[in-house]
Amino acid sequence: SATLMGSVKISATCCFATEIDAAHPSNYTRSGIEITFRPNEDTRDANALHPKTDTFFSQSKIYQTEDELRADAHKWETCLHATKTKRASSLKGPVFDIHYLARDEGRTDTQARKLYYALVVTVEAPKHKDLYDQVVRKYRARLFTT
Repeated sequence: SATLMGSVKISATCCFATEIDAAHPSNYTRSGIEITFRPNEDTRDANALHPKTDTFFSQSKIYQTEDELRADAHKWETCLHATKTKRASSLKGPVFDIHYLARDEGRTDTQARKLYYALVVTVEAPKHKDLYDQVVRKYRARLFTT
């Protein structure tokens, strides 16, 4: 397979189904997610278990208030969408890590149910004319059509 060249536009949409918490209108959903983008599997800090991260869904700040999370990172929103353009040379084995957060009455829920979600990723690389064909060949056993 050929190495990607030029700019690569990555769009991702993640939607998930969550229960609501009627007793806590200020914490209206019982589930949330944090999505971490790791663009290059070879870039690691010394002794790090995982490759370095890059912001994708604007979830770069921690210890934010509920209002800040809704306005900026949308951690508790059930549908997230973002688009980034990266240099092809900065991508190697890119992945999205999804961390499931559950709460009950605003507190951490240790008995959480399964979270059903869909993550759809679109990759555009205009200088790589046979990208679609290469993806189909490499992942034919995992892809499905309707």
